[in-house]
Formats: sequence, structure tokens, C-alpha cells
Amino acid sequence: MLSVPSDYAGYGATTVVADVGFVADPADPAISMVAMDPDRPTGGFRFGDRRWRVIYRVNTREWPEQAISPPFIATRVAHAHPKARITRHLWASAFRLGQGQCRRYSAGRWGLVGDAAHAMGPSAGAGMMVGLLGAWRLADALTVAGEADPRTAFAAYEAGQRAASRSVQRSNALIFRNIAVASPVLGATRNAAFAVLGRLPVFLGRLAAREAMIGLAPRSSAGTAAPSSPP
Repeated sequence: MLSVPSDYAGYGATTVVADVGFVADPADPAISMVAMDPDRPTGGFRFGDRRWRVIYRVNTREWPEQAISPPFIATRVAHAHPKARITRHLWASAFRLGQGQCRRYSAGRWGLVGDAAHAMGPSAGAGMMVGLLGAWRLADALTVAGEADPRTAFAAYEAGQRAASRSVQRSNALIFRNIAVASPVLGATRNAAFAVLGRLPVFLGRLAAREAMIGLAPRSSAGTAAPSSPP
């Protein structure tokens, strides 16, 4: 077993991620629902035909096992969409919000990719996408350096992947800290600021580019820029 030290940061909150099936889409499928309510932040995202992902915080004095039960999930969905009718509870799990970085991404001839290198909290698939970018980046580095020179390949891979994963983790940290806010005063102040920023095209454009991971893809072995978002 590899012994690679890592650093980890927690954000003082647990969230539930649940996938459910509906009789019909409860809202415009093109629009996600995010409510940063200090009582319980909740989000809803469509990821298939009449299938949605629901994310919400587990509050103090609630057990995660209770918060992932079908009746609890149904209550959260009804709070966001009173007329929604759930046909299937597909999957649910509770996660303690946190992120980590290994101090190195390789040991000998072994390379670390994805959560093994940079553990991500649940954030709408960002961890999976940056992990795929890492596999792409490592494969490209091995192609350039060759299997006979893994240290050079690992060094090139780590330099680019650490920068990309830290960029995503900085964005996640802002989201996770806001999910943990339970103070009505702080929550109201934050929401008022978001309401103002949400009217600024420059802010929305930067937010969209960040969430799409524009500019985080590796460069090709030929030295030309690879597509700027995951395939």
C-alpha cells in the first residue's frame, strides 16, 4: 500500500445527494434550482428525462441515516416543488463536506489520479470531471516522456494537475462555506449580495466559465491547445 501524506480541510457541514425520478419535470429542465436558505440550503439539477439530483444540508441534531430516507427526501422535494410527484428513489448518500490534496501525486512507478490525488467534495460532478482531466493529462505526459522516464512524466502531470485541481477546490470551498452558513443574518446579507452580483453579465460570464472548467484541460503532446472543457 502506498504511503503518501495528504492535507485535508473540512467545512463543518454534511450534505445529502439524492437522485429521484418524477412523473414529469417539476420545473424548466434548462434551469437549475438553488436556494441558499440558512435554514437548509437546497439545490435541484436535471440530469435525465424526468430525473433530478437533489442536494441539501443535514442540519444539527439530524442523523445522516434519517436525512437520506425516502420520506425525508420527499419532504425536501415538496418544499422546493409542492406539485412534484416522485415515482422512484434512485440513490442517496450523505457526505461530510471536505477536500484534500496529496503532497505528491506519485510514488516510484505509481501515479495517483482523481480523488486518490486530490479528494473533492460533492459538487455537481466537478470532482469526476477534474479527475478525468487528470487521467488525460497523465496519459499525455507518459506519451511525451515515455515509459522509461516516469519521473519526468509524473512531474509534468503533477504541475498541471495540481494547479487545475486547486482551482476547482477554491471554487468548491466558496460553495461549501456558504452551505455551512446557518445564521439568518449572515444568510440574508449573503443572499442580498448574490442578488446584486447576479445582475452583472461579467460576473455571470466568469461564473459560467469557472463551472465549465474553461482553461483547465491539458495541452496536447504536439504542443497545441487541447479543448478547454472535458469531452
